[in-house]
Amino acid sequence: MRQETIDAIQSMDNLILRNLKITQSYYRLAEEMRGFGWGVNASWLSFGAYASKTAGYSIRHELLPDDLERVFRSFYLYRRMMRLLRRFLVSVDERDQEMDVISQILAGISLRISEGNLLVFAELAPAFNELAAEFARDDEFDEEKLERYLARYEPGAVEEGGQDHNIEAFRAYYEAKFADEPDRKAELLFLANMLVGLHEQTRLQPMITEAMYMPVDEVLGEQVQMITPLGNRISGWLHKAVLGISRRVFAGIATQIFMSIYLPTGELRLGRDVKPSDRQKTFPPELVVIESERARQLLKRYDRSGDTLHRSRADDWSDLDDRMNFIVDLFRSYQQEAALFEPPFDSEQMADLDGGRIPEGEL
Repeated sequence: MRQETIDAIQSMDNLILRNLKITQSYYRLAEEMRGFGWGVNASWLSFGAYASKTAGYSIRHELLPDDLERVFRSFYLYRRMMRLLRRFLVSVDERDQEMDVISQILAGISLRISEGNLLVFAELAPAFNELAAEFARDDEFDEEKLERYLARYEPGAVEEGGQDHNIEAFRAYYEAKFADEPDRKAELLFLANMLVGLHEQTRLQPMITEAMYMPVDEVLGEQVQMITPLGNRISGWLHKAVLGISRRVFAGIATQIFMSIYLPTGELRLGRDVKPSDRQKTFPPELVVIESERARQLLKRYDRSGDTLHRSRADDWSDLDDRMNFIVDLFRSYQQEAALFEPPFDSEQMADLDGGRIPEGEL
């Protein structure tokens, strides 16, 4: 993929089209990375394509449960609200005076999700693009070349703007290219996927919490302030406590009821244990027993389900550790799912996106 293409996507003002192009680009980058000889193992990019596609549903607010959506769609105000939201997303204007409070909340959530979608793409798409361009044709491991490539990334903790996780991940991706044993290759891919996932989820933390807390902050913030009119230090503490509890309760409910990721194999509810695509197997054979010390270290830190999918669900998606608990099991269980290599859109939709148009119909 040309860097100019990545730059053009980042500069788009149309949030709907930008998300669709990001999704399409992840798929195409994943196809380019197939030259690394990972075989049946999917990289973070394949998961990223469908995570981005799911983010698109959230940006456009198309993820309401069927029964609730049918009720909402029966009201004229809901249809008008969704038209205003779409107009906002196509040409962002936070000063749209026609929007009511609910429309503004939805628009704010869309903005946070879209910003996170762009942030991850801006960091990872160029990195994977360069990795593919520089190493896909290598016939033998070249340590010096790899070190020169990794030197362009800033060491340090993710929370401080560093790239330690990505540096480690890209090394593992490259080592997997030359691993002869299927178990070793699969484990290196799994390790790299977890590390990239940890990097991007850490970077997304502020946007995820803002998006999930926004309904509570916008709707309850003033009401809570009204019922704590003491006007002193106790009032401020009480307001903060009530708002904090309300946020976490709402985030937990939203995780359990509303939140899913949509893969080619079907919907996975984030508030439920990861459901394997192969009913006979929890994990691919190469990932049933993890021998990599570093991978085991990450699993010990983030996976409360052990070597099963029991308790792999997320209870509160606004919590980083809780998200990673679900994500590491998702990566491990679906790493060799062939459907992940399928394009996220059909051929006509892909052609529309290449032409800079939002495809018609269901996305």
